[in-house]
Amino acid sequence: MSIPVRRFAAAAACLLIGCTPESRNLTVPEGLRQIHVRTFENNTYELGIEDLVTHKTVEALLKDAQVAVVEEAHANAVLRGKVQKYIREPIAFDQNNVATLYRVYLVVQAELYDQKTQQSFWVEPLIDHQTTYSPISPPIETEAMAKERLAGLVATDLLTRVTQGWINLKK
Repeated sequence: MSIPVRRFAAAAACLLIGCTPESRNLTVPEGLRQIHVRTFENNTYELGIEDLVTHKTVEALLKDAQVAVVEEAHANAVLRGKVQKYIREPIAFDQNNVATLYRVYLVVQAELYDQKTQQSFWVEPLIDHQTTYSPISPPIETEAMAKERLAGLVATDLLTRVTQGWINLKK
């Protein structure tokens, strides 16, 4: 299923169960409650990492429900970003010099800007997270599972910035 189809399905499900921005105590300014999330750019060699970060970000915004995730034409603000780095490196080895533990590191840059004026509300030049996983030692985990965790951490940071980053903005 493609990202736009997933977004539509998630938004439709959200509307059906009643998780609208009006149903919560909001911190987002009234005029910026409809946000479009562009698919992140991928400045790495890691295929698909941009889709994973985008999907996790949309998922976090929909679950939180302080803003509506909409098509770009209907948005007050647009969230865009770039995956700047993805590094996987072995950090522990067994007696046969086979990697037993890996570290994965993800760096993302993001910006939220006004759809009408094209002015930035904020820019986050560095959102970074790292984690470890082991494909052979308990708890056994794959690189894909670790990537998903990292994308979730980035999405949580972006959700916080989108929903609580308005303190210093003039209204």
